[in-house]
Amino acid sequence: MYIFIENNFFINLKEIVSIISYENYKLMGKTSDFFEVNRRKIIDLSSGEKKSVIITDKNIYVSSYTCRTLESRGNEYINIKYKLR
Repeated sequence: MYIFIENNFFINLKEIVSIISYENYKLMGKTSDFFEVNRRKIIDLSSGEKKSVIITDKNIYVSSYTCRTLESRGNEYINIKYKLR
């Protein structure tokens, strides 16, 4: 199942490693080797204020949706999946 993250862009839920707030990303980005090494993989999809960072096994996406909104979208799929069983 896929989750909509911004600008008609979807990500497979299985590819998501982590979703963090943009504020935490900015704090960690200054000290984290991970973000420095992967800075070329960062794709800014935000169409407004940056609120979250979605880390996948291939890329890092920036979105204007909050972590809670993205989490809710992922949970909707999980709830639907189990209701259909």
